[in-house]
Amino acid sequence: QKQIIVTCNYEARRHGLHKLQRVTEARKQCPEVIIVLGEDLNRFRNASKENYNILRKFAWSGKVERLGFDEVRASTVMEVFKPS
Repeated sequence: QKQIIVTCNYEARRHGLHKLQRVTEARKQCPEVIIVLGEDLNRFRNASKENYNILRKFAWSGKVERLGFDEVRASTVMEVFKPS
């Protein structure tokens, strides 16, 4: 995992970098690239959980699903009709 780019932001992509690219290639292509080791993900996990809990609290249907650190799917459809 330390040999490849696992993910990159939009600025890095504008410079031609992409995920699953070798770090050595990325450094040649964009010498000013900043590589951040993702070993300690506690900050991201905690922020992800906090965001998820906030969305869950405000979801009308209660249908909220965590898809990853930076992705949550929430239903925005209100229940109009209930079966009798």
